[in-house]
Amino acid sequence: MARFTASQLEARRAGRQVDPYEYEGSDGRVYTFKAPKQLHVKKLRELRGGDLNENLLSLLGQEQYDAFVELPEADLEMIEILLQDYNAHHGVPDSGE
Repeated sequence: MARFTASQLEARRAGRQVDPYEYEGSDGRVYTFKAPKQLHVKKLRELRGGDLNENLLSLLGQEQYDAFVELPEADLEMIEILLQDYNAHHGVPDSGE
């Protein structure tokens, strides 16, 4: 019987390099977004069509999210452009594809 364990999974994850997606805000801070493959499957399922604030919170974490939403440029258009670029960076197809 073949068995793959959680410890084997962690060892394999440790060997992978994930190219992070980052945004440098007008405040000079660099915001690092989690890669889609780093999100729990329940959160990943909710990203498409879920609440925008919940999605950003999942991608950024609470501390970064709190600072990010205070950026003067953080309007809906900016977030839409940013998320399109994020998806392209990670090879996630547009919802229209």
